[in-house]
Amino acid sequence: MNYRVLPEPVFREYIYKEGRKMAGLIEKLHKIGDVINTVARVALGVTSIALCVAVIGQFILRWFGTTMPWATEFSCYIFVWTTMLGSAVASRHLLHIGVDMVINLCHGKTRQFMLVLADVILLFALVLFTISGWNYTVAQIPHLGTTIKVSLALFYAALPVSGLIMIYYTFVQLLENICYGEAKKIPLPGDEYVQQYNFIWKLFLVSCIRRSDCFCIDRSDGLLCAFKYR
Repeated sequence: MNYRVLPEPVFREYIYKEGRKMAGLIEKLHKIGDVINTVARVALGVTSIALCVAVIGQFILRWFGTTMPWATEFSCYIFVWTTMLGSAVASRHLLHIGVDMVINLCHGKTRQFMLVLADVILLFALVLFTISGWNYTVAQIPHLGTTIKVSLALFYAALPVSGLIMIYYTFVQLLENICYGEAKKIPLPGDEYVQQYNFIWKLFLVSCIRRSDCFCIDRSDGLLCAFKYR
């Protein structure tokens, strides 16, 4: 359908319907992302526990004059999975470090264009990363670990797996930037409790300030601490 020759009321209705379809598509993609995120977080928890058990167990056993020969190599390989799965989960919640100074200076359509351009560049880099990770993983199939006699591809598969997950999340964020002007930041589970704690802490500071004549704010150790002087 050539919408350029449509009358204005029909054109607006067409754009509205297309927008509703895109919003529905993004909502479905978010539901799929919820499932992927749940699986990734569970796997991240398992790898984190395994890493802690291997490292701490090895440390404790050395006190008794014995070691687990496979623990050091296993911890190195499982650290790869932990790091890459953590990166994938952080990608969905927009927690990766970014330089947004230029974007914050832009407004309106210019800001939207910059966000879309950033996502396109990121998608290109993630595709290269995933392809390179896949090639490296395939190359490691015939190689076995020194103490763990399994294929190293089992550990380095974290590279293409996490790359695919980040590609999916970035693609959804790209659609949101195109349709809504900015991607929705999905809060992490437990963020609401952090916000409640910060609110209570601010109330405490305000109440202390009102009750004191002399007040000092100490920002050492990254914390906002209040000390009342009598």
